Amino acid sequence: MFFIWASTASLITACSEQQITRAPDSIHRYTEVRLVAAQLAQDASVSALLTRGQEISVWDNQSKALINHWDSTDLFEPSYMLALSGNNQLLATAGKQQVTLFNIATGKLHANWSVAGFKENATIASLSLNQTGSAVLIGLTEGTIINANLSNDTLSMFHLHSGPVTNVSFAALGQQILSSSHDGKVLLWAASNGQIIKEFSREFRITSLAYDEKNRRLFYADIVDNNSIVDPTNSRELSTLNYLERYRYFRQAIFTERGNTLITSSSKQGLTRWDVKTGQELSTWNVNAFTPGTTVLSMALDSEGKLWTMSSDAALEEWAD
Repeated sequence: MFFIWASTASLITACSEQQITRAPDSIHRYTEVRLVAAQLAQDASVSALLTRGQEISVWDNQSKALINHWDSTDLFEPSYMLALSGNNQLLATAGKQQVTLFNIATGKLHANWSVAGFKENATIASLSLNQTGSAVLIGLTEGTIINANLSNDTLSMFHLHSGPVTNVSFAALGQQILSSSHDGKVLLWAASNGQIIKEFSREFRITSLAYDEKNRRLFYADIVDNNSIVDPTNSRELSTLNYLERYRYFRQAIFTERGNTLITSSSKQGLTRWDVKTGQELSTWNVNAFTPGTTVLSMALDSEGKLWTMSSDAALEEWAD
């Protein structure tokens, strides 16, 4: 029995290795310092990077030119996450208790404030900006989501989750909010009053979330084998991802080709392209690793639908179809 098992395992490994030989169209490493966080613009035109040394920089991905830079003296506390406004004019960064916004073009401080939840020990777990940067979403570790409107200086708080809010973003032109949490829930709810419009749930914490509002696609996966691609308008399941491994951990995800394919990243360097209709794996490859433990921090599509990735090694890679 042992020799049969070993031969089967070797065969599976060999097949996997044949799938990961793929070179990017282009690769550019912005710094040799490993990143804590990174965010690609929605159109892949800009990269925002946060290094372990608390250096923040924003780069033009076409010219590879530095747009602006901030160091630890510009921050009110150590930062762990970044967010870009949809128009690429504002950059938000957050630590455990503070949120800070900078004007990307001028480098000037735009706003800063301390964050508190319904529970005293709550800290910041996720961060997102709307199209103009006039509204900021802040997910907390005790399940609260804060919607801060900078235009009219108002703040709304909704306690919709029972665990850390790991993903939060605007939808429906800012009228709705999509959130997910360690409590296993994915919620689509009204930004105005917190009323839940749609709810999807799994038994364990959600690790990956992708939403394609235009093509009516929602992907979510928990820490074990549970994942779904659904139509969020009617909750109908379109497919589940089909793979041989007992467990596969999904970190990042993005819909491509008008919602017909999904690209996911693993906890390490792996990227996988899936057929949304069938859930079948179409191709698998790795981003380039410059240090041990390299992982994908952000993915985006440019105006032509081409995939761009940013790794924890600060390596920007462009991928052909």
